[in-house]
Amino acid sequence: MLFSQTAIMGTAEEFTGPVHVVTGAQDMPFCLRNCYAVPPDAKYPSIPAYVQDMYPKTRNFSVYIPANTGHAVNQHYSAPDVYLEMLAFVDSALL
Repeated sequence: MLFSQTAIMGTAEEFTGPVHVVTGAQDMPFCLRNCYAVPPDAKYPSIPAYVQDMYPKTRNFSVYIPANTGHAVNQHYSAPDVYLEMLAFVDSALL
């Protein structure tokens, strides 16, 4: 599903800012409940990591995939930790 959605979004060819992708490991809309379901010889270790191809000029790209978490991060027990992790990325990106 992620790949079909990226087809309509396009690539940010000139964007050079930081990119941080956060998707729960069991995200249904983007990963069909398994964000690590990539072939053994895949270019990236997870489905969300393929977003990097949409930002070819970024020098600060990272992916965070919280375990036991689906699409609506706010509804999961992991939410406080996920928000702390996102804020830490923002802090580091501002330096």
